[in-house]
Amino acid sequence: MLIITPMVETDERIAHFLGDCNEPNADYVFWNYSRGTYRHVLKMLGFDIVRITSQSFLMKIGGETDHLRSIITARRFAP
Repeated sequence: MLIITPMVETDERIAHFLGDCNEPNADYVFWNYSRGTYRHVLKMLGFDIVRITSQSFLMKIGGETDHLRSIITARRFAP
């Protein structure tokens, strides 16, 4: 599985709330999860993180550059 997302750079299991009632057009993301949260939740679902890479993308909304992570996972199989 491949997940492309912004990410909080910590192994702690935390999330930052990004929603803002003063910015109703910014409805494309509400939560920013940490690397530790992704690792823990994916493990609960039977996936291991193989690699995390980093890219910068130009967003059409606002014309800003956004820094995103690609989380590459592999499904664990029971013996």
